[in-house]
Amino acid sequence: MTRPKVPATAPAALEVNFASAHVHFFRSTLGRIFATEGPHAQAWNKLRHFGPLPDMRFDPHPDPKGLHEVGVM
Repeated sequence: MTRPKVPATAPAALEVNFASAHVHFFRSTLGRIFATEGPHAQAWNKLRHFGPLPDMRFDPHPDPKGLHEVGVM
C-alpha cells in the first residue's frame, strides 16, 4: 500500500505571519537546484513533465508515473 506524501485535506487554514523571523523579503538573485544528470536530467530553464517522483515531496503530478502534459519546476 502506498501512503500519500501529504494529507488529502489540510489540518488547518494556512496563516502567514509576515512579522515572523522565518519570512524574508529580498531583492537579489534566486538560485534553483535541479538534476543535471541521471534518468530525468533537465535544463535550468525547462519544466519537468515526468512524475510523480518518490523523492519529490510535493510533486503535483498524478498517478500513474509517466509523462504528463503539465510541467513543474
